[in-house]
Amino acid sequence: MAIIERLAKRHIQRAMENGEFDNLEGAGGPLNFEPDDPFVAPELRMAYKIMKNAGYLPPELCIRGEIHQFNELIRLTGDEMVGSHLFSLVGGERTHGQAL
Repeated sequence: MAIIERLAKRHIQRAMENGEFDNLEGAGGPLNFEPDDPFVAPELRMAYKIMKNAGYLPPELCIRGEIHQFNELIRLTGDEMVGSHLFSLVGGERTHGQAL
């Protein structure tokens, strides 16, 4: 394994010297590391990440994202009555003061 690592490092060093990494999209910007989704089984996380990077998410994750956005909208209304009404429109039974 050490030989492979040395060869890879040498190859990367040559590419850097030849400017092959110059002008890459996002160069100089921060890396965006997203935390692993705790609701996805560990053995499926890499597959889900690949699908997400390809622009596809399984329906259950899309729905969960929509629910999160909807809950955030309800919270941002700042009006308990409006929030309760919106919550009831999607079939929820929210009691006064219940956190979302």
